[in-house]
Amino acid sequence: MNVFQEICLWVLGILTTLPRYILAKITSSQETLARLAEDENWHVRYIVAEREDLPEEVLMRLAEDENFYVQRAILKRKKLPIQVLMRLAEDEDWYVRCILAERKKLPIQVLMRLAESGDWYVHVRRILAEKKKLPIQVLMRLAEDEDWYVRCILAKRKKLPIQILMRLTEDEDVHVRFTLAKRKKLPIPVFMRLAKDKADSVRLTLAKRKKRLIKALTGFATDPDEDVRAEIARSKITLTRAFALLSVDKSWFVRKLLAENENIPLESLTFLLKDTDELVLRSAICNPNTPAEQLTLFAGNADLLIRSLVAQHPNTPIEVLEKLVKDENEFVRHIALLHLRNRRSDSLA
Repeated sequence: MNVFQEICLWVLGILTTLPRYILAKITSSQETLARLAEDENWHVRYIVAEREDLPEEVLMRLAEDENFYVQRAILKRKKLPIQVLMRLAEDEDWYVRCILAERKKLPIQVLMRLAESGDWYVHVRRILAEKKKLPIQVLMRLAEDEDWYVRCILAKRKKLPIQILMRLTEDEDVHVRFTLAKRKKLPIPVFMRLAKDKADSVRLTLAKRKKRLIKALTGFATDPDEDVRAEIARSKITLTRAFALLSVDKSWFVRKLLAENENIPLESLTFLLKDTDELVLRSAICNPNTPAEQLTLFAGNADLLIRSLVAQHPNTPIEVLEKLVKDENEFVRHIALLHLRNRRSDSLA
């Protein structure tokens, strides 16, 4: 076949298709549109796909089209039935799913389907992770994605529910936890968990922002919510100013948690050793940092439970234990004797 023959066939093809092409633009017959949606020439199907007055059955047929340009014409439409969106979300062409994932508004069923597309090409899920507004169910699914970079993108999001943040602190990939540690704002429980991370890079990132964090945490010491103040009282970071405020907190529970904290400064601990609440006082006595001088004073307390706590405290001087061995209460004497024997055996060893 020579060049002239090829040109003739090409012109003939255009002339043959032209009537259907024009018909696809002007017809108002739903039956005709349905027939043209199955035309052998993809240009005709493309013109049909661009029309706004298509019934759902025709949209569904075009969404299943083998030609990418026809499917893309469908994806350009502002509104699509959920059945059509679901069909596009299951398309074997990753690029079709990428364009779908970039749509501003998608039903949760479609978002979940895209989030669960566990194929080798992860760009679809990466686009999804960058979307501004996502339901928590979709976020939870992406937080468990097999691709670490998808989880990193998720960790960079400005707003994330506490459940997702806590889940990411346990991520097996250090890149994800490192990205999480670099966030501008971290809730206290998330910061505390990352502070114990096994990776040096994660802990170093947190250490660099420790001063700013301490200032922020101190502000929480006067929060109206008791749970927030309780979380500060449990802090593994020594917050001198915050602990001083919490030592006079109106809630005995908050003061008790503070008294149990091993990172409490001596000044705050000494103040709590004068607390009028029995549970707070006992917790302060049990604190491993309680000094020997204070324990010596409490050894003569009228409350036998307090004397028993002194008797088993590791900081209690031996001479005090020797006195408690002669205590009027049998229970106190028994504890003091056991502790004294252990201390003497340890010194001999």
